[in-house]
Amino acid sequence: MALRQLSFFVENRPGSLNEIISALGALEINIRALSLADTESFGILRVIVDHPEKAAEALSGRYSVKLNHVVGVRMQDRPGGLSVPLEALAKAGVSVEYAYAFIGKRDNDACVILRTDDHEKAEAALRAAGIPMVEEIE
Repeated sequence: MALRQLSFFVENRPGSLNEIISALGALEINIRALSLADTESFGILRVIVDHPEKAAEALSGRYSVKLNHVVGVRMQDRPGGLSVPLEALAKAGVSVEYAYAFIGKRDNDACVILRTDDHEKAEAALRAAGIPMVEEIE
């Protein structure tokens, strides 16, 4: 099952990122992974949280937020480890739109979030290649 990611449009002004992070905390939503990319006037905050639907519903009136699907992949924490899942996706004709890493709770693996052009096809290709996935329950 794909992970659900929240994407927030964030103004580039002091305190705007903290407003969203604090709002998640006030809802007792725990952040599992985070990425922030910016332009001159705004940023895009992408987060994986433990209760994505609750967060999206509660914050959609206050912030511009979108809930979408991404794929979480576990791989060996070694040089070139990321090339294994990327090769499986390439062979399946799946394009990666963006990616970001996060710290896993296991000692010898690394985790990466992948936004692809087809999350269902991506999951099938990764599973067929024997690549472990990060499940939303984690």
